[in-house]
Amino acid sequence: MTGKNCAFCILLLTFLMSMILMSTIGAESLYGSGQKNNPSDNTASTNSGSAPQSTADITGTWSGSFQRDHANAAVVPFTMTVVISSGANGHLMGDASLVTHCLKSHRLHVTVKGSDVVLAGTDADGDNATFRGTLDKTGTLLTLKYVINGSASGRCEIENGTGNLSKR
Repeated sequence: MTGKNCAFCILLLTFLMSMILMSTIGAESLYGSGQKNNPSDNTASTNSGSAPQSTADITGTWSGSFQRDHANAAVVPFTMTVVISSGANGHLMGDASLVTHCLKSHRLHVTVKGSDVVLAGTDADGDNATFRGTLDKTGTLLTLKYVINGSASGRCEIENGTGNLSKR
């Protein structure tokens, strides 16, 4: 009976971890968009495995600063520069350089749907970050909320906050 209980616990834990992962980086990042063209929004994608396309061009260099939501004198605001380009498979990728105690520079998967933008990725130590927000009407300012989990390296636990990235 103990083996059956253990197997059930492992199955439940796996399910819960996958749900947390999907809510953190989004199911689109894990499984691809899979949506058909929809004239009511600003994205177009197919089921053929091609990259989602958007009317908003966010490729290029973006930079800005972020502030933690909870004031703590030990945690200072950090800056980030991201160079977003189209990867070999056509999906948007961002190479980020950060100045923060929680993360090293990392590669971000970039998803755009209308004016909604998500940048999510993991650094070499397994610490992850998700930046989620909107692109303004001019296409030059991203207003983002972030969640960083730096517990894999032990540099910090979960940290969240807000910030802006401006297109250079």
